[in-house]
Amino acid sequence: MSTIRETHYPALDGLRGLAALMIVLHHSAFSYWMSSTFDKAWWRATSLLWTGVDLFFVLSGFLITNILLETKDSRTYFRSFYGRRFVRIFPLYYGFLAIVYIALPLFGSQLNESIRAVEPWQWTYTTNIYAALQGAMPDHNVSQSWTLAIEEQFYLCWPLLIFLIPKPRVGWTVAALFVSIPCIRALSLAAGATAFYVCTMTFCRVDGLLLGALLSVFVRGGLLERIRERPRVLRTFDWIFGGGSIAFLIVFAFLRNDQFQFDVLTWPRSGQVLGLSLVALPLGYLVFRCITPGGNRVQRFLMHRPLRELGKYSYALYVLHAPIVYWVGWHVPTPDFLLHLSPTWSFLHSVYIIAIEVVLSIAAAVFSWHLLEKHFLKLKKYFPYRKPAEPGPEFGIPSIAAERAA
Repeated sequence: MSTIRETHYPALDGLRGLAALMIVLHHSAFSYWMSSTFDKAWWRATSLLWTGVDLFFVLSGFLITNILLETKDSRTYFRSFYGRRFVRIFPLYYGFLAIVYIALPLFGSQLNESIRAVEPWQWTYTTNIYAALQGAMPDHNVSQSWTLAIEEQFYLCWPLLIFLIPKPRVGWTVAALFVSIPCIRALSLAAGATAFYVCTMTFCRVDGLLLGALLSVFVRGGLLERIRERPRVLRTFDWIFGGGSIAFLIVFAFLRNDQFQFDVLTWPRSGQVLGLSLVALPLGYLVFRCITPGGNRVQRFLMHRPLRELGKYSYALYVLHAPIVYWVGWHVPTPDFLLHLSPTWSFLHSVYIIAIEVVLSIAAAVFSWHLLEKHFLKLKKYFPYRKPAEPGPEFGIPSIAAERAA
C-alpha cells in the first residue's frame, strides 16, 4: 500500500518566518521602559504586529485542512494526523514548560505568583481559557501559550469534523462557521463578556483558522487553475487588498493621536465584533498569493533564504522568545556610552536592546531545532498517510497533495 505524495509551497516558509518575526518585534515594545520619541514611535508601529498571530492562524487553517481533505480516505487518517502533530508540537512545548516549572525552581529560581497561577492551564493547553476568564493575559514570560492553546484545540476537533462532513458540504460548512464567528462575539459581548474574552476564547477567535480552511477548500476545488485564466481578476484583488492595506498603513502612520494603538482591546464594540474577521481577510489573501502559480513579487520576497530559514525555526522562535525578550529588556547589561548619549542619539540604546532580543531569540530557536526538534521530526516516518486499497470518490474536487511543512 503506497503513501500519499506530499508537495510543498516554498513561499509559505518565508511567510512563517515573517509572522514569527512580527510577534517578536511586537513583544519587544513591551519589554523595557520606553521614554524617547523613538520608543513611542516603535510602540505605536509595532502595535500592528500582533496580526502575526492571525497570520499563523490562517496558515495553520490552510495547511491542516489541506492535509485532512487529502488524507480523508486514508486508513490511518486519525493515527497519522495526531501522531505527526504530537512529534511536531509536544516535545518543544512540554520541554519549555519543564524548564520553567521544574528545572528553574530546582536551581533556585523563584517563580512569581502569576506564573504559578497559570501552570495547570499551561500543561493542559487551556491558557486561552484562563485569559478569557481572568480578563487578562498571564505573565509575559508565558503569555505566548494562549495562541498555542487555540491551535491545539483546533487540531483536536477539526480532524473529526472534516471526517464527518461529506466532501461536497465541507466548503459550505466552513463558510457558515466563518460567518458565524462575529455573531458569536456579538452575543458574547451582549451577555457581558469582556474584550479579553472575545479575543482569547477559542470559539470567538478562530476566524483566521476557518478562513485558511476555506482557502484550502477553494484551492482543492480548482481555484488556482481558474484564476490562471483570469489574470485581470487577480490584479483587481491585488489592488483591493494590497492597495487597501498600504492606504491603511499610511493613514495609521500619520494619525495625530500619539496614544493610538492598533489594539483590538481598545476598539469600540463594533470593531471587536467585526475587526478580527476583517483583519483575517487580507492575511488570507496574502497566503493565497503565496501559492498562486506563475510567481509574483510577494513570492519572490518571501523566497529569500533568510526568511525561509527563519520559517524553519518559527515554531521554536514563537515558543521561546517571550522570556528571552522580557529578560533582555530589563536585565541585559548596557554599555556606559549608551547610557550617556544625548537625547538626539538616545534611540541607539533602544535599538541595542531590541537587536539583542531578536538575535538571542533566533539563536535559542536554532539551538532548539538542532538539539531537539529535528530529531523528533524524524519520527514522522512512523506515521505515514496510507492510500486506501480502493480510493474513495473525490466528489468532483481535484486532488491536491498534502502540505509537507504544516
